[in-house]
Amino acid sequence: LSSGINAEYGLKVKERYPELEVGRVIIAYGTNDVRFCHDGEGNPGDLSELREELCNVVNVARDIFTNPEVLIAQLIPLRPIYTYTVGNVLNFNSIVHEVSAVMCCGYLSWTEPFLLSDFSF
Repeated sequence: LSSGINAEYGLKVKERYPELEVGRVIIAYGTNDVRFCHDGEGNPGDLSELREELCNVVNVARDIFTNPEVLIAQLIPLRPIYTYTVGNVLNFNSIVHEVSAVMCCGYLSWTEPFLLSDFSF
């Protein structure tokens, strides 16, 4: 499900393929969803509205499909274009962790495999 289209894609899939059984739904946001949140002075912005939005998208997934496993994907820490992007990505990933606990769903961490591995460059 994409937050950008308010789970419309999930609804259309269910309409087109009513017999389709979905066992897992992955909710993925992109950096565009957080990169423009800033205080105007180059500092990360308030992403608290995304907390409620994530909860709503989880509920939509559960309403559309029968008992799916719901996973929320964290953002990949990309090279920042703006200084506040790094802070927003970290803040969003923290929100994903919180929401997954509150909503009893899983989360996908793209950073932990790198942090837990012994990479030599």
